[in-house]
Amino acid sequence: PSLYRRVAAQLINPADAFGAADFDVKTMGQSLTRDAIVEAFPLRPVPLYRLSDAIVADDFGSRTNVFDEQWETWDQIETWQIEKCEVFFSYAPPSAAAYVTPRFMVYVLNEVSDPATASGSNSGDCFVWWLQKLKRSGFEGFPFSLRQRSVIEMFLQCLEADPNYRITLEVGNA
Repeated sequence: PSLYRRVAAQLINPADAFGAADFDVKTMGQSLTRDAIVEAFPLRPVPLYRLSDAIVADDFGSRTNVFDEQWETWDQIETWQIEKCEVFFSYAPPSAAAYVTPRFMVYVLNEVSDPATASGSNSGDCFVWWLQKLKRSGFEGFPFSLRQRSVIEMFLQCLEADPNYRITLEVGNA
């Protein structure tokens, strides 16, 4: 079986599948995860709910910060659009949140792989926090397949194994 199938089918830590000496989170783990993301998440059907819809909801109906979205599939969502959407997972319906999940995973992997070019946006951290919370709930109410759940778990394990990755969120008025 392929390397991806060996890891994903067993729902194990990628480092265990390769042997700790052969596993480098920065390269092999992220490459494996990116390939698995592309294989597991279909490009269609595209939801009607868009990234900027969450911004409108967060701004009490104001369209001041809305941007034009030209993307037709999740892999076409631009990085700058993700960076403006820290609030997306607080407002999006499950089908829309599930649809853009793979693009946000790729965004976070890109941020982690080269911290020098990281944007400073909280979108990635908000997404990872939401994804961890969703995983703890058993993905309740979300249309993820078993294969997609496996990829999400692999993604979270890669982040957990990365000694440089930490979530930083400002919550409330603290």
